[in-house]
Amino acid sequence: MTNSLGQTTKNMFSIYRSISDEYLKQISKFLHSLVPLSKERQGILEKYHIDGNLGFNFFTSISDIYYRENFHSDILSLLLDPNTDKKIGNPQYLQFFLNLLHELNPKIQTKNFVSNISVVREYGRIDILVISESSNETKKGIIIENKINDAPDQPDQLPRYYEYCENRNIGVVAIVYLPLSPEKKPSFNYSSKYEKYKDIVNEKLAILPSINSETQIDYVHNFLTKCKEKAGSNLGKVYLDQYIELVKFLGGNKMSNETEKRIISKICSNKEDMAVMNDLANIWTT
Repeated sequence: MTNSLGQTTKNMFSIYRSISDEYLKQISKFLHSLVPLSKERQGILEKYHIDGNLGFNFFTSISDIYYRENFHSDILSLLLDPNTDKKIGNPQYLQFFLNLLHELNPKIQTKNFVSNISVVREYGRIDILVISESSNETKKGIIIENKINDAPDQPDQLPRYYEYCENRNIGVVAIVYLPLSPEKKPSFNYSSKYEKYKDIVNEKLAILPSINSETQIDYVHNFLTKCKEKAGSNLGKVYLDQYIELVKFLGGNKMSNETEKRIISKICSNKEDMAVMNDLANIWTT
């Protein structure tokens, strides 16, 4: 009887061990599947020199609103306005921006968007409206919705802005959506009143993330960096260099956080999973 009980116990341990081994193999296989995401996160951290500290930056040193929408809209308006003092501005900057919009969305035609330019802030609550007015008094406009502060879309925001311009005889050439990272997209969940604008907004839409993956178009590398290269003074180069570093830091942190969330979402689908992950983390660090 004793021998029989001992053999049964031995068999149970053998079964348990084989189950545990198989379970550990599955865990190992799953963790290995997360390696590409982990490498993506590490690549972002290295590319944008993210270690939780921006270091000295004269924008952050003189202002604590460097992450707010108005702050970034004021700077972009300054760069796009051909009349900005040449120590900082350059008429070529607007052309860089126009070319970039066509590259993002070939349906956007900006060839004739060059005469009598005015850059207006908060026109009908539009963050930035770039207006071109020709001699025959026809007006064309580019709507820029700045989401660098990662604010949510307001109800019917883009179609409302489009309608506002059209009602004032400003033909909208492009609608630019400027988020902090490529993960954020504009909402197309319009109310019945604005549903009719969905196709036209989509046709004129150019999504320009602050930063993006290596081969994709973004605000920093395809606009700001080009502006810096053409800056007409050392002051302009320093100004743009410092602003580029700030946007890279903000955007890089955002992309890193989004990648971390994707990793965690693959591991944890409920509170129990999260508790297990916390236990493993505690075991690893003690």
